[in-house]
Amino acid sequence: MLYFLFGEDRFRLLQEEKTQIEKALKKGYSFVEQNPLDAKDLDFSVFWNLLSQKSFFSSNKIIVLRNVLENENFKKQLLKKIEDISSFGDIFILSQPSKVKPSESLFKKLEKVGAKVEEFSPLEGPALNAWIKKEAFSLGANIDSISINSLMNFCSADLFCLASEIKKLACFSDKIDKEALEAISFQKGETNIFETIDSIAQKNKKKALSLLQEHLNKGENPLYLLSMFAYQIRNLILVKQFFPLGAFKLGINPFVFRKIAPLRDNFSFDALKKFFFALFEVDYKIKTGKILPEQALFDLISSSV
Repeated sequence: MLYFLFGEDRFRLLQEEKTQIEKALKKGYSFVEQNPLDAKDLDFSVFWNLLSQKSFFSSNKIIVLRNVLENENFKKQLLKKIEDISSFGDIFILSQPSKVKPSESLFKKLEKVGAKVEEFSPLEGPALNAWIKKEAFSLGANIDSISINSLMNFCSADLFCLASEIKKLACFSDKIDKEALEAISFQKGETNIFETIDSIAQKNKKKALSLLQEHLNKGENPLYLLSMFAYQIRNLILVKQFFPLGAFKLGINPFVFRKIAPLRDNFSFDALKKFFFALFEVDYKIKTGKILPEQALFDLISSSV
């Protein structure tokens, strides 16, 4: 089966990717060792050799291939081979979490082989409100309109931020209202995350690990902390690259922008990318049971300082 997921809403796209993977795993499929693959800098022959070996000699595999439209040569080769790929017994998830739009020729090819195609456009207005309510409900909580507006003022339309804050609030109460928002100050938690990131930038391992321990001592979920690190490092990458655009154009909450801006010169761009991808690797190891969540966080910070 072939899936093609694309669009600017990276959060929902990756959620759908995760959903399809979980469904496949329940049916007995398994990952190839190199999963997920990034097509951006991948030679198609390397991908094809891996694919052929796995498909011909080991069935029931899940192959996730991201950024399929950002490598022109790879995209051309993929179009030529897409019918062969769809005939294999494996599950292929082709994802493009960005503004890059697929061509008509790709749509036609995908339609021809019966691929499932889904676009994830950014949510706004009533659709965003509905998503926030649904996210809270999925965690066993109800949220009122005032709280929705407060969260949107804090996170803008960033679903990564919104999901993290909703999860934290839902753990506190099954009724997310003004009282819950006052009891769980997201700005205070954000500040501690900024201090931890700053300690990493200053190569102060002792302080960074101490701050992490403070978060855990407060009972904060390791996966929540991981999502917050990923969210703020992502913001830091944006601010480092496009600082002159300002908070509004970058879609970053002004409070977050003010805290992130002074840190942008403390990291090289390569260091930020390395840290960001390390976060995803840690997340995968935690969710596949290869390492305990708390230990994964300590190892991540220790190796990043």
